[in-house]
Amino acid sequence: MKEEIARERVEILFSKAFDAFATDKKLSKRYVAMARKIAMRARYRLPKAMKRKFCKGCDTLLNSETCKVRAKARRMVYTCLGCGTLKRFKY
Repeated sequence: MKEEIARERVEILFSKAFDAFATDKKLSKRYVAMARKIAMRARYRLPKAMKRKFCKGCDTLLNSETCKVRAKARRMVYTCLGCGTLKRFKY
């Protein structure tokens, strides 16, 4: 029950963050931070696809404007241009 409510709210906040990103980046960051906080409190594990869409260091949504993507030996390396945090994913 608790996890279902958390999942719904996290999805709503992420969709609002994507909508607000084009106009207000600070508001977008705030929505991502709130979604992460709700997920942590409810012990709701974020889906893999959702985890890859934001920077854990500064809560910025990662897209072509805010990150640099490099393909290295059997992995993708995302570098956040805001804080410099690296994310590595196997492929």
